[in-house]
Amino acid sequence: LDEVREMERAASRLRPAAGAGWIKLGAGGFGSVTAGVTASARRVAIKRFTLGPSTSTDVLRAIRQNITVGMTCCSENLLQLVGIAHSPAGSVTGLVWEEATHGSLEPPGPNLPLQQVVGLLADAANGAAVLHDAGLVHRDIKP
Repeated sequence: LDEVREMERAASRLRPAAGAGWIKLGAGGFGSVTAGVTASARRVAIKRFTLGPSTSTDVLRAIRQNITVGMTCCSENLLQLVGIAHSPAGSVTGLVWEEATHGSLEPPGPNLPLQQVVGLLADAANGAAVLHDAGLVHRDIKP
């Protein structure tokens, strides 16, 4: 519990241009993702949502679905939710996920061996199957 609280505090202090040791991984329509190491040496990714007075219901639905997935779906093919960042007012501003340990999500290039491609696709399909079994759809799987 102390580690989750520390991650929540770290997440609430992060800005898009993350502090020393934190790396911005990317951004999209719902917010940004930053990776780093907590004070207790745990490697995490923090998904921070862009929230404001005109926050769409799609963003709020995405936050709820992310929390549902993180709390109900367990698989070696899915990242696990390890904390939730809150604003001082108590609203959810971000989610703290375990770091993806299988390497970069960047395209590996055109010369990847077929066996490795099939293995990556099988892992992705198995992760999607866990979500589907829980009645959820990912809605953001990229090639």
